[in-house]
Amino acid sequence: MPRWAIPLLAIDGDAATLWHTFYSGQQGQLCCSASFSNHRPRSSCRSAVFGYLPRSGSEGVRSNGNIAGYEFAVSDNGSDWQTVKTGTLAYAEVATVWTDLGRDITARYVRLTETSAVNGREFGCCAEFNLSADTVAVPPLRHSPLLK
Repeated sequence: MPRWAIPLLAIDGDAATLWHTFYSGQQGQLCCSASFSNHRPRSSCRSAVFGYLPRSGSEGVRSNGNIAGYEFAVSDNGSDWQTVKTGTLAYAEVATVWTDLGRDITARYVRLTETSAVNGREFGCCAEFNLSADTVAVPPLRHSPLLK
């Protein structure tokens, strides 16, 4: 597996590395997801928001694989998933986008699934993915080239 195809690169704390789906072999289907566990037996993590940092490629926020549509799901066993939130990420610059989950969530596993990309291509990527139990103040969006 190529180094960039490893989902753990999205949670390594280094914005210079990123997880990216394969660049070929997926024509006609967008199925990009990354699942993470807290790796503590019989333990769960609590979160109220998730953060997504898009890649900073040559096209800025419209770079290959940056997520537009998403589904956020949780599981206690890694098999049975419950969708917590779906939506569209709106961002005008390459910076972490925080999404309020609407309630505190406690689960051992979390999964972020891309349902659409900002540039319409069939790739997915993530420079960094974060969870937080704290409420994050989100500044009002001034202008986004993704909103029409």
